[in-house]
Amino acid sequence: MHRSLFSIRADAASQPSLPAANDETSRLILAFPWDTTSLGPIEDWPTVLKTTVALIMATPAPIVTLWARMAT
Repeated sequence: MHRSLFSIRADAASQPSLPAANDETSRLILAFPWDTTSLGPIEDWPTVLKTTVALIMATPAPIVTLWARMAT
């Protein structure tokens, strides 16, 4: 049976983490008190959000991501 990419679940050990802070913007992202926001602590973020932020941190181009857990 063919398995869809979306049907494969990764185990907790393979979940991405954010890279080490190697520039000022990355340090600010990692130091921000995310647990005081609706996003919650970085450790609890969905994989897709962690991956997106890691890509943003790795690129020199200015990028913005808008994320909401609930519709308003």
